[in-house]
Amino acid sequence: MTVLIGLRCSDGAVFACDSQETRGTYFRFWPKVSVLENRFAVLGAGNSTTIEAFARRLDIGFGDAAKQGQIDRSRASQIIEEILISLAKEGGDDVVKGRQILITGISDDNEICLWAVDAGEMYLRNMHTWECYGSGIDAAEMLMKDFYFPEVSTKEAVPLLAYVIHAVSEVCLDCGGPISIVVIDGQALKELPFEEVEAVINKVKPWLDRLRKELPKEVLKGKLANDRLMR
Repeated sequence: MTVLIGLRCSDGAVFACDSQETRGTYFRFWPKVSVLENRFAVLGAGNSTTIEAFARRLDIGFGDAAKQGQIDRSRASQIIEEILISLAKEGGDDVVKGRQILITGISDDNEICLWAVDAGEMYLRNMHTWECYGSGIDAAEMLMKDFYFPEVSTKEAVPLLAYVIHAVSEVCLDCGGPISIVVIDGQALKELPFEEVEAVINKVKPWLDRLRKELPKEVLKGKLANDRLMR
């Protein structure tokens, strides 16, 4: 499994996930982001073989559709659901159970598309304000509730999600490895280089770690912590 987070922002959305694939006592680091046609991205938690097959077929589906005309939101969702259904028919229940997918992209009419496919489902739904998938979902949800603030921008969301994924990896044995981040706004979709993500984590981690560890103690002691924490 993994930990996977998608977050709606005031100017687009940010998606982040770890890179650890765990099978029993064996694990490896494996990319879990597929960028398609340079404007769609698939991120998945669960059976990596199923998610890779889905991403490959979706890439072909989008490529074929682009040759025939524009891909608007409706056409994109139709292609996605057709591929999900075809995989389920070929592989049976095992292909559907346990896999969770987030899909984002920019349609030909410049609409940002944010979709989620829950475990056991073959149809898209709109992504909520944020989505957490994978074995690290409980820890990720708890941290997101603490750190999320309305009207967060993509620039602010990148360090937020990078830190949350890193923090979950520290407590969840099924999560770990390099962190992948995809940013989408009204103009483009891009996957950030691992080096940039690592630099972001190193910049915010000391401050956020300190807040998480020191602020609760200060509050419980009845002290005003802000001045002391920011010295």
